[in-house]
Amino acid sequence: MEKKDIDVKLEQTKRLLDAFAYLSPAEIKAFTDAIVGAATMNRLVNAARRDDDEPSGPSKATA
Repeated sequence: MEKKDIDVKLEQTKRLLDAFAYLSPAEIKAFTDAIVGAATMNRLVNAARRDDDEPSGPSKATA
């Protein structure tokens, strides 16, 4: 990775951390829970696709 790319990612990380300073602990937990939930759903959908299955349930329309 080039130094410029690293500098951009570092700046983005600093901005994200600055934004977290204004959130309450409950808001931070909700934000991280949403990220974990989205990552889990993504893994489940990808696993279903690897098994040649179609995702079922509400996510089928958006997958």
